[in-house]
Amino acid sequence: MRGSVIQISNRRCIAAPPAAVWAVLADFDHLADWAAGVSHSSRLTAAPPGVGATRRVQAGAVTLVETITQWEPERVLAYELGGLPPLIGLASNRWVLTDSAPGTDVELTVAIEPRPKLSSISLARVVAHRVSAANKALLTSLAATAEQGD
Repeated sequence: MRGSVIQISNRRCIAAPPAAVWAVLADFDHLADWAAGVSHSSRLTAAPPGVGATRRVQAGAVTLVETITQWEPERVLAYELGGLPPLIGLASNRWVLTDSAPGTDVELTVAIEPRPKLSSISLARVVAHRVSAANKALLTSLAATAEQGD
């Protein structure tokens, strides 16, 4: 991403090894099975999860299309977020897993690049904070699922 990117990171230590945390994240088209607030998710591409794979996510009235841009098993999952307001340029989420035996430190960062207008920058800040709030819920849901061994 280029320009004035707005980034907000959330972190959580999960009492499960990176392999268990990754197993939940890597089940890319089953996000709705574990993520609070997500009512439906489905894969839009036939290929297995990895760079280029795409899913549709329904969270309340919001519909997103997420396309994987980085896939490093047990380390990094990043994807672009499509379906945000048109004044938003590029938007992405990036999960980073770090082994902190006996658990895993997980950082989830939203990055939003507004289109070059003052009103876009203000909207991008609002959207970044809303996505960050949703990301906190994702981290909580991920921890609950990975710690149960599901």
